[in-house]
Amino acid sequence: MRVEFSVHSTSVWFSVPPTPGRLNILCLPQAGGDTSLYNRWQRLLPPTVALIPVLLPGRGLRLADPPFRAMADLITALADAITPYTALPYALFGSSMGGWIAHALAQELLQRRLSAPVALFACTSSTPFAKRRLPNVDTDDRETLIAEILAFNPDFDRVLVYPELVDLLLPVIKADFTLCNGYRPQQAPRLTCPIIGFAGSRDQIIPLETMHGWAELTEGGFSLTELDGDHFLIETAPRPILTALATCAEQVLTG
Repeated sequence: MRVEFSVHSTSVWFSVPPTPGRLNILCLPQAGGDTSLYNRWQRLLPPTVALIPVLLPGRGLRLADPPFRAMADLITALADAITPYTALPYALFGSSMGGWIAHALAQELLQRRLSAPVALFACTSSTPFAKRRLPNVDTDDRETLIAEILAFNPDFDRVLVYPELVDLLLPVIKADFTLCNGYRPQQAPRLTCPIIGFAGSRDQIIPLETMHGWAELTEGGFSLTELDGDHFLIETAPRPILTALATCAEQVLTG
């Protein structure tokens, strides 16, 4: 069956349509982040891979849109938008919070009887069922909120020297952690696709052992690669991740 796409296949959620003849990998951000990094990744990948950053509201190109504060609302809206992308082979990639979104999205697509992803990549992301250590963002006091974020991620102090940037980031950080803190998924049927995990050897936020639980969430197999790096592997150690994406694309397309 030939699948036709046009510019109208995109939406506020995606800046590019799916590409026939390539593995389309939809990329989800970490809490408080956007997906601009994935645009830089595309130049480092072979033509068999098409990275499609998922544009969540409240950041990047959608800075003016209010961010979601509940996972169920986000997944319903995202699943509606992603339907055209399931007509071609696709995978999901999520960093930290993005791993939770990717898993919840895959579950929703399974319930809707849409085509499943060929793989789910979870980078420095514990399962949504693992014991949590998240900041308490239920406060309207700016300094208290900053203190909570710093206790969770000390590297945030690098941003504090830019007060205007801090003011820009705080609303979406608060919304994202409100979403994560309120997310209590129910046990559901396992996914059918493989889950491929990446853990940082020096990750103080998501220790490696918290990622092993992904094996229980799929019938498609689980692999976990430990990389030399911290929680932000997508910034500090992207090369092995890119290699894994390219390998997945080759296997799917030459199948």
